[in-house]
Amino acid sequence: MIAKNHKNQAGNVFFLVMVAVLLFGALMFTFSRGARQGTDTMTDRRADVVASDLLNYAQRLERAVSRLQQRGISESDMSFEHSGDDGDDYENTDCTVARCRIFSESGGGARYRDITSELAISGGTQIITGEWRIEGVGEDCADDRCVELTLFVNLGDNARLCGRLNQMLRITDTIETPTVLTLNVTGAPFTGAFSHNPSRVINHATLNGRTAACFGATHDDETSYIFYNVLLPR
Repeated sequence: MIAKNHKNQAGNVFFLVMVAVLLFGALMFTFSRGARQGTDTMTDRRADVVASDLLNYAQRLERAVSRLQQRGISESDMSFEHSGDDGDDYENTDCTVARCRIFSESGGGARYRDITSELAISGGTQIITGEWRIEGVGEDCADDRCVELTLFVNLGDNARLCGRLNQMLRITDTIETPTVLTLNVTGAPFTGAFSHNPSRVINHATLNGRTAACFGATHDDETSYIFYNVLLPR
């Protein structure tokens, strides 16, 4: 009788262990699935917030340029000098007072925002340059007078953020894979001069005529997603 009871007890323990293992496995599956779904949801929400912040920043810069123009200040006399790491690179020697500075309260009234720390775009960079032309924006010609003043923001490999920007700009109805072009998007910081370069033209059916959009740029077998906003069509 004692031996029989031991066998029953051993069987019951084994059964309970198996049930516990199965329940634990089911619990972990549910948790990991929920965690993945939660991460995806947070990623979408973060993309919405970052896209809204970036568009707001670009529009504020655009309004600052317009504000200075309304005061009779030529674009060639505007300064984008700021407090960031590369702020001195934007010094315009033709701008010697605060009223012609974009990032001055008595000038354009815009506030410089760091792409990485303030807009939370990991590895993101920005440049404001007068070396690119967007087909269909302003006047189309092959000299300096047709080059736009443009903000470019490199989003790294964040295709979803790029797609969300295009959706917010009503370029697409849904978040779609952005257009990818073979381009090296670079340029000198704007210090008052415009320079036409035949290799620095954005020309694609989905982008032509658009003063703001996002696209993929492939260079040296690497693709980065680029948001641009024309601050002054010319």
